[in-house]
Amino acid sequence: PQDMVADFTVVVMLAGIVGARLFHILEHADSFLAAPWEMILSRSGLSIFGGIIFGTFAGMLMLRRWHFPVRPFLDAVAPAMMIGYAIGRIGCQVSGDGDWGHAANMALKPEWLPTWLWAQTYDNNIFGAIIPAPGVYPTPIYESAMGMVCFALLWFLRNHLFKAGWLFSLYLLLAGAERLLIEQIRVNPVLEFVGLRATQAELIASALVVLGILGMTFLSGGRGTPAINRNAPAAIAKLK
Repeated sequence: PQDMVADFTVVVMLAGIVGARLFHILEHADSFLAAPWEMILSRSGLSIFGGIIFGTFAGMLMLRRWHFPVRPFLDAVAPAMMIGYAIGRIGCQVSGDGDWGHAANMALKPEWLPTWLWAQTYDNNIFGAIIPAPGVYPTPIYESAMGMVCFALLWFLRNHLFKAGWLFSLYLLLAGAERLLIEQIRVNPVLEFVGLRATQAELIASALVVLGILGMTFLSGGRGTPAINRNAPAAIAKLK
């Protein structure tokens, strides 16, 4: 299995980048039609959900091709995917790539909270956007914090006694709930979808929450020995 890590990493990484860019283009179709190459080659504009969806499906296809059990693998990578999301948002915060929130309401700021945790102007951001004082909500910081908490929960529950796939279902639930929460104060285009007004992220996050709940419900039965330990020897034997 260790000999396949490099191939697996490259495929998942490339699929994730393509998916992230594609979902961003779909979310900003008007801007893409006006200047397609500018958006394709832009330093910003990568939708995290596009990257997660394309990367996950590409990884699953690779696992099926190599005859590895998919659900135990998804359980194994769930904590890493969550902390990767949290670390990625640090990059969003440092670069100022547009993942910030609405104009901050300073009247609601608790006195004990530092101003930089409530409002920032993102000077020298890669967009070149001018944000008037007092600034906008620094949502990447909030997402990094929530991502770390979710990672800690997934890590704590990694030795659960449920069926394989339960932990990944919990990851889907947490990832969706976290994004639905942050979308309430974050800047994103609102789309019209079958009579509903919602952002692309809200639609995807809602689907993740539903899938997570369904997965946890159907996989909550006891499994005895950890599935990843039970299935791995058979998968390795097939490769030999």
